Amino acid sequence: MDDFVSRILNHAKKIKARYEELSELISAPEIIADNKLFRRLAAEHASIEETAEAYDVLKKLISDLEKSRAEILSAAQTELRSVYEADIAELESDIELTADRLKALLLPAY
Repeated sequence: MDDFVSRILNHAKKIKARYEELSELISAPEIIADNKLFRRLAAEHASIEETAEAYDVLKKLISDLEKSRAEILSAAQTELRSVYEADIAELESDIELTADRLKALLLPAY
């Protein structure tokens, strides 16, 4: 994994953690009872949802890439190797696209 993707993942991981924290908070009865606090937390939750989802997609793509790279090492048959090579190329492309999308989501809105 290249440095760009690592930096994006590290930053997005913090947002994902906050998203999960907010998910728990907005389902707590004491938060629901405080309408003003609930609305503020729900708005924050909604504002980072797309980033949290993109983080999950990127993590899955990276995991799939690592599995495919491990499989290609053990693939003895040429046709299996070519299938894994095509899969790896597609995953690498998807990772770059998703990392770029995540980068755009991480930019502050002005």
